[in-house]
Amino acid sequence: MSAWSKISEELKSILHLKTEPVAFRRMEKAEELAEIKNVMRVKRGFTYC
Repeated sequence: MSAWSKISEELKSILHLKTEPVAFRRMEKAEELAEIKNVMRVKRGFTYC
């Protein structure tokens, strides 16, 4: 298990999460997305809280 996987599992255990955490990153330009491997583009809107 990689270090990040272990950290992720520990965090989920401590916080008693019911769902998987999702991360997002704000970028200055849309072109920056093309540089990231395995990016999934979502066609619908989301509310971040």
